[in-house]
Amino acid sequence: MSLLRRLLLFTFIESVGTIFIERGEMFLTKDVLHFSDTTNLWLALLFGAGYAAGSLSSHKVAQRVGEKRLVQACLAGQIVVCTAMGFLLDPVVIFVGSALLAAMYGLKWAVTESYVSAGLDSRQTANVIGIFNITWSGAVPVALLPSGMIIRLWQPGLFYLPVFISLVSWWLMRPVPASPLHRELPEPNVESRAVARRTAGLLAFSRWQLLGSYALLWILAALTPGVFKRLGYDVRLQTVLAAILDTMRVAGFYLLYRTIRWHGRFGPLFAGMLLMPLGFALVLLAPNVMAMLGGQAAVGTAVALGGEMLYGLAAAMVYYAALYYAMVHTNAAVHGGGSHEGVIGLGFTLGPAAGLLGAAVASAVGGLTYGTLIVVAPLVAAGMIGSVRAYRATRAAAAGQPVARSSGNC
Repeated sequence: MSLLRRLLLFTFIESVGTIFIERGEMFLTKDVLHFSDTTNLWLALLFGAGYAAGSLSSHKVAQRVGEKRLVQACLAGQIVVCTAMGFLLDPVVIFVGSALLAAMYGLKWAVTESYVSAGLDSRQTANVIGIFNITWSGAVPVALLPSGMIIRLWQPGLFYLPVFISLVSWWLMRPVPASPLHRELPEPNVESRAVARRTAGLLAFSRWQLLGSYALLWILAALTPGVFKRLGYDVRLQTVLAAILDTMRVAGFYLLYRTIRWHGRFGPLFAGMLLMPLGFALVLLAPNVMAMLGGQAAVGTAVALGGEMLYGLAAAMVYYAALYYAMVHTNAAVHGGGSHEGVIGLGFTLGPAAGLLGAAVASAVGGLTYGTLIVVAPLVAAGMIGSVRAYRATRAAAAGQPVARSSGNC
């Protein structure tokens, strides 16, 4: 088995195990432990904080212990923590275990992205990143679709299955080199510097949107169980309907993989920037639409699924661009993947924090849905402003004009 195939198989099965925890447990806590939407938001917030801490420290930790050893240590930790969560199935253990697992995921994925992209030029990187994105995102519905049935038939299985997966992943990592092998970069010239400036601008734009994407996604992860429950669906169907978003993201990744027309262009990122908040709002407002129309669940379901489709396609554009430009700009270094995953972790944290603030003002504005939308609006606006500033700075640099200070990262 080639190294790339081994890494892609590792990516797929580890993504399945990750999604059982990241997304599946939100349905378990709602259905079995009777968490409120607010409690699920607290769980999502803690997960996000752990993920950000792990991913942002990945470069330094990898330098100390080595990339392969770091991944193996994370797999060992996952086995221990998931076993404890499945055996005890207690709210406190769920909270503590989720935070620990999130930190391990942040460390693990940053290193994995470096392994997958190392030693490639920009065209090869785009191709491999496309396959990588299709691989991990394709695992999301594979894990999410049966999660409701697992919860109904064998609740600890949601945590024990990742234990088995991590054992297989440990075996897959055995022949992998101790560190990724990076390519030598040519001496920079005028043309390469111009390309680097544009890539930096595209990276900044896409990272601002990646932050917003995962902030909104993590609110949806916490609140979607409640949305589909209010639409009248059992947990077995809730996870199936929630997987529509992830299925559309896979479709988006495939379309982007099949073409290079979006490379180096801001237009597709602008489209993603506008479609993401629209899709998010439609999902949350679906039960309200159903209530306004006299309880027609079919209409409410159509609104929710339409929102998931829009959001999934837009999120695919933003994620693909952010990871591709990060790997090109940093020559596939671990800190490139760490920064990418750090932005995701920050979004994981900001989203639930905004949702909790929305819950605090819910009674004054007519419910959690409206409270969340009101609080999220400034977050979305800030992401748009950051993205537009990156775009303007890149245009100014291309025209040879003085460039105002603009953040290269979020």
